[in-house]
Amino acid sequence: MLVAIDGTAGSGKSATAVRVAETAGFVLMDSGLMYRAVAWVCIEHGTEILEPELVALLASVPIAVHHRGLHMYVTVDGVDITDRLRALEVTGMASRVAQFAVVRRFLFAHQRGFGRRYADTPGLVAEGRDMGTVVFPHADLKFFFDAPVEVRAERRWEQLRELGIRTALPELRASLLHRDRADRQRDLAPLRRHPDAMVINTGQLTLEQQVELILEQIQACSRQRNPR
Repeated sequence: MLVAIDGTAGSGKSATAVRVAETAGFVLMDSGLMYRAVAWVCIEHGTEILEPELVALLASVPIAVHHRGLHMYVTVDGVDITDRLRALEVTGMASRVAQFAVVRRFLFAHQRGFGRRYADTPGLVAEGRDMGTVVFPHADLKFFFDAPVEVRAERRWEQLRELGIRTALPELRASLLHRDRADRQRDLAPLRRHPDAMVINTGQLTLEQQVELILEQIQACSRQRNPR
């Protein structure tokens, strides 16, 4: 089974996807980590965000995505950089590099490969911004997460605090609003809801409630596919 979860930054889709994958025994694919990895490499190499430079960078720097159990982690030159990918600088750069077709083509190959590898056995939860619309439009289940920006900013602040990254709530709110505009207005694979996607407003929901909503849909879909 292939489950696609899209939505705005800080809406809770990442934490929900992790818990759903763990509970259902599915593999998790966090597409955002892939874009953040490209962004981190751009920052580290001082690469200008222009197509020729990105083409050369992606051809020369070994970015790899792995799974440890059901969890994804990213390496560059064999070094695990996953914990470095939540910084605000990386977040802003990820939105910029995601606008380039060369980056999306590079990552689509990885993402669709995950789908082919894990969708049937044991199952895949794919989380991002265009999983249900572009990468896996044939997904068995599609969800779209959203929440008020104030709620999303507080959640992101807490995530960063747990990682030891200090920032101010107003700065986070402005960053999320900027990210929303960039994601929705980009020409290539903009953030939008697939017509078949179930919309989940997480502003008044706990993480446990979000997870339960999706698990219920997975169970219902499984019963339809395997009636007794």
